[in-house]
Amino acid sequence: MTADELFIFFKSKAPQIVNAISTGAGWEIWLQVELILAVRAAGQGYSGARELPYPSPWDRSRLDITIGHNQEYYAIEMKVESATKTKPFMDRILKDVAKIAYYEVKGSDVKLSKYVVGIGFSIAAKAQMKVYSEEHPGKAGYYQDSGLGILLIVVS
Repeated sequence: MTADELFIFFKSKAPQIVNAISTGAGWEIWLQVELILAVRAAGQGYSGARELPYPSPWDRSRLDITIGHNQEYYAIEMKVESATKTKPFMDRILKDVAKIAYYEVKGSDVKLSKYVVGIGFSIAAKAQMKVYSEEHPGKAGYYQDSGLGILLIVVS
């Protein structure tokens, strides 16, 4: 799964995400499950799981999504904007970027790709994500549709 394929998934879900946001809390878990089901349905031996533990010093944290295919693994953190959190949204995304740098899968022949996906709806969050993508070409992409902003960051 490339960054482009992951980005296409989230872009295709934008209208549904907007509807899910209107239901209130819990929609982030729905979207995580949707992604795992989509990769499993693609066949070819893909697997997926949620909430896997991080190594130290983040051992109290859980990785939102992992996808496996042969000896390739994809670690994905999702950060969704909340109407009740006061910390700036981009700060919360960047904390996940720092955290996912510690995630690892053991094995010498394992390839691990790491992504952080931010989904926001406020004017401020969308503006911050757009600026970030412009300042990090090749490492971040931004998409906006239906009043929703989606940022995908490739973490090295």
